[in-house]
Amino acid sequence: MYPLLLFSIVSAAVIIEKIAVLCRVMIKGNIFSTIMETGSKNDLKGIITFIDNLKETGGNCGKRNASLELIKKTAAGNFRTEKDYKSAISALSLQSSEKIHLLDLVGKISPMTGLTGTVIGLARAFQSVSESGRTGDAALLAGGIWEAMITTIAGLLIAIPAIIAAHILRNSFRKHIERLKICCDEVFSDAGNKNL
Repeated sequence: MYPLLLFSIVSAAVIIEKIAVLCRVMIKGNIFSTIMETGSKNDLKGIITFIDNLKETGGNCGKRNASLELIKKTAAGNFRTEKDYKSAISALSLQSSEKIHLLDLVGKISPMTGLTGTVIGLARAFQSVSESGRTGDAALLAGGIWEAMITTIAGLLIAIPAIIAAHILRNSFRKHIERLKICCDEVFSDAGNKNL
């Protein structure tokens, strides 16, 4: 049970951290629409003002949102080439999705650890029945089997939420990073048109 306790702590810590990190890359649908609409009008100053207002009001995680900061830098012309802002997006994407693999690992190892505990528990239960000499005592065997099954149940109860959380977090990061790419592409092309 101790390894399972450790796995549950690791899983909970990663989930909590990734939810906090998600706030740094999140671009809500209405904000995405506003940036795209403003970008389609080639209004780069409007995008910068909109993002500054969001930061002041704390909307879309305000000052901590790295995605909005990248869009603002792109609108301000801080990136000379497309490769520059795409590198910044890639770095943010890698940084954001770090440690999600630990949830996958916990999801795979926890049931196996639980099953190992069950097998060890069953072996002990049969050994205690054998040593007691009461081979026909079902109550003695049932108590040992019940204890052994707890580890499998615990392993599954740890693994299932870890696998679900990994899937949800991975898809959320993918969605918001894709929105970031689309916004930066739109803003960068607008900045290029203004420089012509």
